[in-house]
Amino acid sequence: MKKFFLVLLMASAGFAHLDAGQDIVVGGYLADFGYSPANITAGQSAILTFNLGNATSEEALQPESVWVRISRGDDVLFAGTFAPQAGNVAFTYVFPEGGVYGVKTRYFSSERVLAEADFSAEVRERNSYNLLVLAVLAMLAFAIAPAHGENIRQNMACP
Repeated sequence: MKKFFLVLLMASAGFAHLDAGQDIVVGGYLADFGYSPANITAGQSAILTFNLGNATSEEALQPESVWVRISRGDDVLFAGTFAPQAGNVAFTYVFPEGGVYGVKTRYFSSERVLAEADFSAEVRERNSYNLLVLAVLAMLAFAIAPAHGENIRQNMACP
């Protein structure tokens, strides 16, 4: 829990892509989307950050709220509105499966939309290799253990 809050504090120190991200200029604004890890894997937590700045000066701006929607194709998986802390929105999200996701943001000042940006996030499939290796090792252990156990019993029985 402490590590998560530390990451939030570090991420709020200006425009931070974390491990990877995208910048999009919209009108006079620079919409910034960052994420960590750089290679997001399905089923594992990813930290997502959103910032807004002046496109010319790159000065960080403080929108009153940021609306975020995560979708894949026609399916909306998440939508929510956040109140930025120190100009930054940061949260963790677990993408359910590999593929390309759309990440749409709207930055608000009062009821007015300052900027709207469309980002994308490519998510890798879960690595099932580790589970396969564990399953094979378990099968080998069960196959070898009875034979090995029999040898031990025979050696113990001999005077």
